[in-house]
Amino acid sequence: MTVTKHSVNSKITARILSDDEMRAAGFRCNDGKSWTYFVMIAPKQEISFIVTIDKNEPETPNIMVLDEDFCQPYDYQRFLEDRPNDPFLRSLQASVEQHMKKLETAGILSGHVRGEYI
Repeated sequence: MTVTKHSVNSKITARILSDDEMRAAGFRCNDGKSWTYFVMIAPKQEISFIVTIDKNEPETPNIMVLDEDFCQPYDYQRFLEDRPNDPFLRSLQASVEQHMKKLETAGILSGHVRGEYI
């Protein structure tokens, strides 16, 4: 698998829709340079799912699951390799897949194959 400069699967691409459509999908543009989708997927554990799309490079989105307590990526997909039946990790995976599907349905993300490394 090849990855982008953001360490995201290179099969995953993004496109920016109209401002209204991006906002309707849950994105915010606070800095004028990029669109950001942010959702807490495990609030008690402070784990979030974030998609950032730079307006100058929309084809290479930055997608991450972040441990907000430590400001570090939370690589649940790698943890699942060691603990494939862990209920917490499975719930994170289901939540991420749900949000990826939502953004694909909206026409913002494409190329993700369910279960593949993001």
